[in-house]
Amino acid sequence: MSYALVVENLRKEFPRKERLSLKGRIHRILHRNKKVVEEDRVQAKGKCFIAVENVNFSIKQGEIFGLLGPNGAGKTTMIKWIRGFWNPTG
Repeated sequence: MSYALVVENLRKEFPRKERLSLKGRIHRILHRNKKVVEEDRVQAKGKCFIAVENVNFSIKQGEIFGLLGPNGAGKTTMIKWIRGFWNPTG
């Protein structure tokens, strides 16, 4: 029997959003037209949130396949890969 889908070493990462303190958010609201550089940002530049890493599986033709796991395990990310909505990062 041949394989319908083979997945090896997939990874999906998303850029991490910067979070501002309350002081930084108020400052941004008051100075919307100016480009503001807040000193108290959470330093997240260059860092990514890794949703799924090192995923490997294969599905044979005619095989029934399901994804089980706790919240935040990456099930929706996997479905979006399979459906072609997202491309894997690596």
